Amino acid sequence: MSQSPNSRLKAFLKTLDDSFETIADKTGISRRSWHRLTGDGVSINSDYLLKLKEIYGADINWILTGDKSVTTLSHSGPTSRHKVIFTRTPKRQAGLSTLMASADKVSQANEEGNDWDPEEFTSVPFYPGVYASGGQGLIAENESSLPITFRRYFFTNTIRASASNCFMIIIKGDSMHPLYPDGSDLLVDRARTRIKEGPGFLVRIGDSLYCKLLRNVPGGGVQMKSKNEDYEPVNISPKEKDFEVIGEVVWHAFKSKYI
Repeated sequence: MSQSPNSRLKAFLKTLDDSFETIADKTGISRRSWHRLTGDGVSINSDYLLKLKEIYGADINWILTGDKSVTTLSHSGPTSRHKVIFTRTPKRQAGLSTLMASADKVSQANEEGNDWDPEEFTSVPFYPGVYASGGQGLIAENESSLPITFRRYFFTNTIRASASNCFMIIIKGDSMHPLYPDGSDLLVDRARTRIKEGPGFLVRIGDSLYCKLLRNVPGGGVQMKSKNEDYEPVNISPKEKDFEVIGEVVWHAFKSKYI
């Protein structure tokens, strides 16, 4: 199965009998735009997906997540917005519905003449069912992802990372508090795996994911340390075969305790 919304979109377009020129004519969206959207990391305007659904019966949920939709419901009328029922848990259904509704609002705002350029945005996969533990390790439960949209400026000028190397997961536990409070969303850059003191890193030991501070120790080992001093540091032997530094945490977000 394709690994990103863009590659799944490309796979769907290849199944059509129409050429890119014909697709452009039918959708009113340029051939160049369709080619651009098949490149990984490019944000896909929800109106484009709705056009594919209306004209070719595209499964929007599959393009976005890789999961097939159970059924599709729509209001009557050619300009109505489509509501998709998804196959995952109620919490996941709500998240995807909210995501599409938010994207539709952005599209509507753009149609109303607001200054919004889709080229300003990009997206990274967010894994709502995969948890990094700040305490005891938690096994990744689900590898389905949702696209989370950021301004390109944020990647190029703020965190200086490539969106194609990044993904988001949730941290559980209090051992990285107050640096990363329980329930924080972590943005991880796979390209940054060189161990250094300061930032948090996402690491894998066996089937468990951890978010820890790392430092190299004499003899070639690695020390995993929690921000919360109630937790003791753990040294990983250089001979440990099932240990992997997945990436550096370059940004995080969390909900206020007052909400």
